[in-house]
Amino acid sequence: MADPSSLASPSPSHSPRNSSSVSFAFVSPDPPASVNEVARLQAEIARLNAAGNAVVQERDALARSRARSPAPATRSAIKPPTLTPFTGLGQENSVDTFLRNVTKQFHFDRFTGGHQFDDEDHQIQFAVFYLDKAAAEWWESADRSSVRTWDQFVETMRSRYRPTLPAEVARAKLFTLKQTGAVSGYCNAFQLLISQIPDMSAADQIFQFKRGLKPPIAVRVAEDRPDTLQDAIDVAVGVEQYVTSFDRARPFAASNHGAGPMDLNAMQATTDPFEAKYPESESAQLLALMKEQHAEFLNALHARPTGTTKPAAAATKGPPKLTDAERERCFRENLCLRCRGAGHRAAECPKFPSNRQNGRLNY
Repeated sequence: MADPSSLASPSPSHSPRNSSSVSFAFVSPDPPASVNEVARLQAEIARLNAAGNAVVQERDALARSRARSPAPATRSAIKPPTLTPFTGLGQENSVDTFLRNVTKQFHFDRFTGGHQFDDEDHQIQFAVFYLDKAAAEWWESADRSSVRTWDQFVETMRSRYRPTLPAEVARAKLFTLKQTGAVSGYCNAFQLLISQIPDMSAADQIFQFKRGLKPPIAVRVAEDRPDTLQDAIDVAVGVEQYVTSFDRARPFAASNHGAGPMDLNAMQATTDPFEAKYPESESAQLLALMKEQHAEFLNALHARPTGTTKPAAAATKGPPKLTDAERERCFRENLCLRCRGAGHRAAECPKFPSNRQNGRLNY
């Protein structure tokens, strides 16, 4: 028989509640260590949040400063000048234009902070890259042993493609140069030619410049007596601008003037503003010539003889014009259509004889 005491109070080892409680106490971590780990993680999270907020604030401050200050202009927006390949088949002075444009490429590279053309060999190779057709073939067959610097390359190009006597060629062209259009175009061509004549004096430049101008403008320049070529160019350009504006205003003035085109009073009243400064100018001479021709015309008109032509009143009058009623009566009564008389026809009228011209009867 079992012991009652053993049934009434089971042993702790056989009690389910006691065995569970003992097992839980065995696997749980140490309470003080868990609290420390949680505190450490919370502090790390707070530190990361603070660092993130600082980064966001720094980004926002940078964006606000950029919005307040305008963006600086970037050099990449500047484009280099266009370089056209040199063929050696163009005008005589095209080699100077080509070399000038290549030099601009070097200056542009330095201006934008580049260094690809610091070496003169790179400069020569860059220029050779733009030689085309006949110029490229010449360079391939030329002796390049003495071309080591950019100046030597320029001299080689000019000796090949420049005229043998550039000053003589320029003087010959300058002798035949004439103004055919605007003064600005003539000035550009003139200055291009004299740039190839280094020993030309200022007096010769002014003389040749006036010689090629249109006569009215050349007269104005000669009367102003310029000391330098630039002064002569300024006078010529100013005269052309004035004449152009004066010609544009002339139709308006003519439309508001009551006198006819040959009215001498109108010609005397029309004053060219240049006449006050240039009394012997070409406009005054032209006006005097027009007046002289007009006077000769009037004299010839008044001196014409009047006896060679019969007055219109003394000429033989023709027959009176027939009305429809008179024509019907002449046909009905067999009368002459010229004098309205009887006994003859109109072709035989003794009062108004007829003349036959080209087979037609003229009444």
